[in-house]
Amino acid sequence: MRDRSGDAYVDAGEAVGLQMMAQAGVLPEEIAFKKQAIALRAHLAGITDEGERKAVMAELARVEMKQAIAEEARRRLMRG
Repeated sequence: MRDRSGDAYVDAGEAVGLQMMAQAGVLPEEIAFKKQAIALRAHLAGITDEGERKAVMAELARVEMKQAIAEEARRRLMRG
C-alpha cells in the first residue's frame, strides 16, 4: 500500500504535476528524500547503540531538511 499521508498538503495543480512526473517515470527529488527518511526511521527503531543512534538521527534530520527544501522549491516553481 502506498503512503499517501502527505497528499492532504498537495493542491490540485501540484497533484497533476506530480502525476505527470510519475507517468513519465520521473521520481521527484522530494519523494526520494521521503523514501530515505522512511528507511532511516525503520533503521532507527532497531538501533540500541547510543552513538549509532545519534548519527542516524542526525542523518534523518539532514534528509528531512532536504525534503522540505525540495518541496518548497517545487511549490515555488509550480506557482510561477
